[in-house]
Amino acid sequence: MHVPVSTGNGDAAPGAAHGTPVPARPRRLTRAASALAIAAGVCAATTATARAGGGPENAVVVVDPASAESLYLGHLYQAARGIPASNVVHMPAVAPDFAAFAAFQRPALEGELARRGIADHADIVVVPPGGPFFMPMPGLVSTPCIVVNRISTSSAYTFMPIADEVLAGGMFDQTPNRYYRAVFDSADHELAFDSQTAWFAGAPSTVPGARRYRIGFMLGYTGERGNTVDEIARMIDRSARADHTRPDGTFYFMTTADAVRSYRRNRFPATVDAIRALGGRAEALDGTLPLGRRDALGILTGIVDPAVAGADVALLPGAFADHLTSYAATFDTSSQGKLSQWIAAGASGSLGTVEEPCTGGKFPDPELHARYFAGMALGEAVFRSVSWTAFQSLFYGDPLTQPFAVPPRVELPGLPTEVGGRLRLAPRATPARPDGAIHDVTVFVDGVRIARGAPGWVFDVDTRALDDGHHDLRVVARDAHPIRAQGRARAALVVNNHGRWVDVAVEPRVGDRDTRFTVTARSMGLDTDATMQLELVQNGRVLAAAAGPVLTVQVAGDVLGAGRAAVQAVARYRDRRSAVSAPLAVEVAFAGGAPRPAGPGAPAAFGYAVELPGETAALLDLPAADPDGDPVTVAVVDGPAAATLTRQGSAWLVAPPAAAAAAPVDDRVTFVAVDPGGARSAPATVRLRFCPARDRIAGGGVRFCRAAALWLPWAGTGR
Repeated sequence: MHVPVSTGNGDAAPGAAHGTPVPARPRRLTRAASALAIAAGVCAATTATARAGGGPENAVVVVDPASAESLYLGHLYQAARGIPASNVVHMPAVAPDFAAFAAFQRPALEGELARRGIADHADIVVVPPGGPFFMPMPGLVSTPCIVVNRISTSSAYTFMPIADEVLAGGMFDQTPNRYYRAVFDSADHELAFDSQTAWFAGAPSTVPGARRYRIGFMLGYTGERGNTVDEIARMIDRSARADHTRPDGTFYFMTTADAVRSYRRNRFPATVDAIRALGGRAEALDGTLPLGRRDALGILTGIVDPAVAGADVALLPGAFADHLTSYAATFDTSSQGKLSQWIAAGASGSLGTVEEPCTGGKFPDPELHARYFAGMALGEAVFRSVSWTAFQSLFYGDPLTQPFAVPPRVELPGLPTEVGGRLRLAPRATPARPDGAIHDVTVFVDGVRIARGAPGWVFDVDTRALDDGHHDLRVVARDAHPIRAQGRARAALVVNNHGRWVDVAVEPRVGDRDTRFTVTARSMGLDTDATMQLELVQNGRVLAAAAGPVLTVQVAGDVLGAGRAAVQAVARYRDRRSAVSAPLAVEVAFAGGAPRPAGPGAPAAFGYAVELPGETAALLDLPAADPDGDPVTVAVVDGPAAATLTRQGSAWLVAPPAAAAAAPVDDRVTFVAVDPGGARSAPATVRLRFCPARDRIAGGGVRFCRAAALWLPWAGTGR
């Protein structure tokens, strides 16, 4: 599709006086996003305007659909942080080793980000608990110390953009982190992170040694010696609530009797002075913990085990704390105290290593706390303060925490409740800093950045390129400070250009993981008899599908996942347009989900039709359900003939055939669902059309390809 956007104060055409087209990609909830061009002349392609800053639109959550904990805590985090549905990717977060990770998770994530149209601003990757905290990577990294055998889960995503360099072998574990900056002399020299920028010596650069990264974080680990599910849930809640509150507390820098683990003490005075110069409080003390102090915004110490539990010290919401010891994140050994104790005590973040490392640059500098107090998101402040390419360092907690950011105020006056044709957005953005200014304003629709303009710009959006129905509209303003504090306004945008809409109902609306939820979706309004396909989707994954204007299906709470599990329905029509329902929240308690005997009903497999890019791999949903709520597995019985299909856990990755880069290629995958008792569904088929970039719809349509033959014959539902 094509969403024309004029950033002038009138109806200027793309390329007219107010600017020339720049590319962006709106996304469909079916993941079928197409390239589009928007007129946003002020969005120049320079690193100065590219820096993003932390925010929910910049974060991707990788949820393992086979893990109850990952689904639950992923849903809690998505709701607490306002993560767009487009930014949640369902796949196993880790692999048997880093080579397997690069072979599956890398093309899956990068393909999904491109397919959904969010690759240009997906800066932070958040992994909920429910899986391992590391992956093996023996023999790939040289070191003067103990051999590097592991990479942390967070670092695997951080260094995904340089995975080929890592896999080539011979990389040095003390290779500098190019986003790192050694000195904090003023907040004016700190730069918000951007994954599309190549960094060198802490600044954007085009020199050969510059590198791109993403910032990976693990929300927590729930295995032995980790945190409980409730501890992580509380951490998520308090971290989100701490944002922009500027809590009144003190940063503590401790010099312990352990000289090796207190090597950072030489940098304490400068960091304390920097925080005080910014108007904060900081103290450098002797001892393991700041005992008797109940106002810790951060604690930097160095000891084998700080024994935080029961100590006379209190961490305020948003605090970061670490104790610089080798096994703080090596949860599979009882040696030394674990970083999980900081989260249990009230912190929002910590850092440790997943095996015995060289010390030095795998732990954060004290300047982390000055950067954090200056307004950086926690993930940016941590990554900017770790000097080496820290394969073994586990970044742990909530990277979006921003207690000290001072966000602009954003308003959307006069936004209609329902729109058609052209929508004029005239957002008002006001800097919060007395001496501040607004750098730019960005419009997101369904998580996709469709336009960026200067403050005061009027955005003219042609809604005829959007599906009828519900869309998530966000307008984000960034201040002119280099840290780029963000403020946002968010609204439901209801589009009506073709008189179509979709209703979705769930019964019951509240349950647990054992509950069987009955979901009914209906295509409504004009031309309901032209409805070819209805899909039930959750954060972009297809849960079920049916031919025609009505879909009724029972979905187990285990499949939806605990927490606030929002679902939507999408209708597809013969004219290649679509309509989408409003999201409907289902409250699923984490309790339940106990194993149960297989019921008498046979499972169902759901076929559907989908169009995919011809150049990149993508995750492929093979949806199935059981009327008794039994867990089901999926087995492919035929196809694909030309594409390549691989599996890891419950996720399927499809790579297009080489020919699809030049011309559309049709293919299919036929599969069955199997319940624990061995009952099998009838076969269902997912019809695939791979479409090259040059053949994708440039305007008006909702699918990738120009040809409409994909829809016939109907793929069907196997029962």
